[in-house]
Amino acid sequence: MPFEYMVLIVAIVLIALRLFTSRKGVDLSADDTGDPIGDSERRMAYGLYEEAYELVEGAIAENPRDPLLKAKLLEILFVWGNEEAFLENAQRFQRDLDSEQWEIVSIMGQQLHPEEPLFK
Repeated sequence: MPFEYMVLIVAIVLIALRLFTSRKGVDLSADDTGDPIGDSERRMAYGLYEEAYELVEGAIAENPRDPLLKAKLLEILFVWGNEEAFLENAQRFQRDLDSEQWEIVSIMGQQLHPEEPLFK
């Protein structure tokens, strides 16, 4: 299966989770493991995108050179549907991501901003 299709399938599944499992008021902080990526994924599973975003944004402030955190932040913004913040952060992080990470970001970016040269 081509890589682009796998990314699209993951995006569709994450969007479906957002639509069907959104649970406002769920407190997951007691179960935090200290792993911002894993903890943010749990929040995303419950549709708590703003909390996931804040968690990863805070982790980036503490570890500004970590490309995995930056890629996760862009994934959160994509699934959340926050088009403006996705574009702003993609521009901000472009040079920090490796080619494989940027390829995934470009696929997401093409879906959110099909005319944006950054993602072509």
